[in-house]
Amino acid sequence: MQRELKILMALLCAVPAAALAQTNTSSTSNSVVNVTVPMQVVAPAGCAVDFSSAGTVPVITISGCPATPTPTPTPTPTPTPTPTPPPVPPPGLAPAAFPGAQGGGATSLGGRGGAVIEVANTNDSGAGSLRACVMASGPRVCIFRVAGLFPITSGDLRFSSPYLTVAGQTAPGEVILGGPNTGGALFGVSTHDVVLRYVTLSPDNFSTASGPDTGTTSIWIVNCPGNGTKSTGGCYNIMIDHVTTRWSGNKSWITTSNFTPGKGTNGNGNGPNHDITTQWSLDYEPHEGHPVGFGTATDENCVGTRANGNCLSPFEVNIDFHHNLLVNVHHRIPENSNGSTRWINNVIFNWGWYANEWLGAEIIDAINNKYVTGNLNSTAQAFPIHFTTNSPEMSGAPSVYVAGNIFGPHGANTVASDQYAMLVNQITGENGNETGAIPTSWQRPAPMPASNAFPIVPDPAASLDNVLLPTVGNSQHLDCNGNWVSHRDAADSRIVAQYQSGGAGGYWPNGVTFTGQPTIPQPAADWQDAPVVNGTPCVESLHDGIPDQWKKSNGLSTTDPNLYKTIDAKTGYTYLEEYLAGNATPVTPPPPKAPPSASGTTVTPANGAMIVDAQANTWTLGAVVPAASNPDCAPNSCGNVVVENGNSQNGTAATLLLWLNNVLYQTNTAGNWWNWNGSTWKKVAGDPRQ
Repeated sequence: MQRELKILMALLCAVPAAALAQTNTSSTSNSVVNVTVPMQVVAPAGCAVDFSSAGTVPVITISGCPATPTPTPTPTPTPTPTPTPPPVPPPGLAPAAFPGAQGGGATSLGGRGGAVIEVANTNDSGAGSLRACVMASGPRVCIFRVAGLFPITSGDLRFSSPYLTVAGQTAPGEVILGGPNTGGALFGVSTHDVVLRYVTLSPDNFSTASGPDTGTTSIWIVNCPGNGTKSTGGCYNIMIDHVTTRWSGNKSWITTSNFTPGKGTNGNGNGPNHDITTQWSLDYEPHEGHPVGFGTATDENCVGTRANGNCLSPFEVNIDFHHNLLVNVHHRIPENSNGSTRWINNVIFNWGWYANEWLGAEIIDAINNKYVTGNLNSTAQAFPIHFTTNSPEMSGAPSVYVAGNIFGPHGANTVASDQYAMLVNQITGENGNETGAIPTSWQRPAPMPASNAFPIVPDPAASLDNVLLPTVGNSQHLDCNGNWVSHRDAADSRIVAQYQSGGAGGYWPNGVTFTGQPTIPQPAADWQDAPVVNGTPCVESLHDGIPDQWKKSNGLSTTDPNLYKTIDAKTGYTYLEEYLAGNATPVTPPPPKAPPSASGTTVTPANGAMIVDAQANTWTLGAVVPAASNPDCAPNSCGNVVVENGNSQNGTAATLLLWLNNVLYQTNTAGNWWNWNGSTWKKVAGDPRQ
């Protein structure tokens, strides 16, 4: 075995020696010459050297040698730190962005396993601000230590570094971004893997003109790199959950890809925005000068069809909306021209012109929604769902599945018997007139297949009020025990109550019911931000986003600095993510360390056996690494076979365990020795090298 040979050579060649010399003599008997020659025996310093014979064979015995010290390993240079990628869940556990995430954006990693950055003040910028967290790089989770109004005044809050979670539910009350001095985009996403939860976006700037090309926006998913092709890159894996958007001057929610590769003016162009979910969110009362809702947009200089793939639109797929409430919006609820969208379990109440407008050769599912008319519908078109072949970026016939929807005035709660005849109509183009029923060739007999492992699970439309209204929008936050606490503010409550009663409403400000006024009135109290702050910051000894109180109640350590990013093997989520999900998510504490095994403990078999050392760490000798791949381990296997406390230790025998003379020992902890007898490991007392 190479390691034994190395040690033997060290003993013979690298230490001081004791010597014995003899005189040369010779004699002749029967022609045989006997020769005595000088001889020197080399042995380690301190060893006893004895001579004897066995018949005519001399025997040299070296004994009493002191223990050979363990060589001091050569320090490995510290590598330059690099951003830590999000941790990978155990095999078979690939969780959604959080429990309850569904649809195209549900696989978003967000900031899983990344740095915890505390939002400690409501400043627009600087240390402890939300902007400082959002604009940082690498995986990160924004944890709020304060609640209230967070003005965004020094420019768009637009970021391009991926792997971000903004956890508004950690604030001691309501988080509102924007306010009356908002200058532009409140949440501008130009990257991938983003999670935004429990935040209100309220860009209610009285002094900024509104319109399709000016004014303030709430959520803006815009211009992600395209990797030089029309079908790759873009903004993706984006999850918007329990968010309120209101009082926007331009648009409350939009995805935009302005420059197709090979077209326009932006070099390599953008990639297609795809795999995005907006769920359990509340949108209402856009600015009277441009009172629109959600929508997608792309390079208007590009002309193409789905078949030729000349533009970005065919590749902008799985842009999904479910369990949302949209109230007092004039039109674009939504207006989309993208590859595919699922519009499921949404409630639209009181629109002024049209609700759904799907443009071009889109693949659309409109399932189990409610379209409830109100006072603004007196000027609206007759049908709530529109389709057209006319969309320059992706012209052609759509593919449509419409089922389970309710349409009617306040109180209507019966699914329409003929969905296509009662809810659907064809239009001439964007903002066009209704022209009649859509061809049956556009209709599909079944919904689209799921885009990932977390499909949208529809509730019956007749149950939506009970399912949706209690928590829709930025309605609640977590207390220190992980329980949900309501903080729905007066404006959100007013909108929910209006829907429940079927009352009249209008646009921002003050519920005006017509657009294009030369001057707008000052917003009254009901159309101003009044954040609810009804909690206190939790004690977090480690500033890791998890309250000590929650850790204790779940049997978790309050001193382990790595706990927040440790993955619970039962769920695939980190412990921080489990707290962020609230108490509906079961928590499995890490297994307690077993007491150390006593000397004489036998472990069998070796492959897959668990060893407990004197520090109560458990070691599993699991996988087999052929000896040929690591000669130091011959004739047995070592190296990447070691799992400590359930975590794979990826290293070699030199850095983890040393196999020497049939003894396995842990190099970094004295006194943990295990002997291999050919079939089992047995713990031995003391240091077998002495």
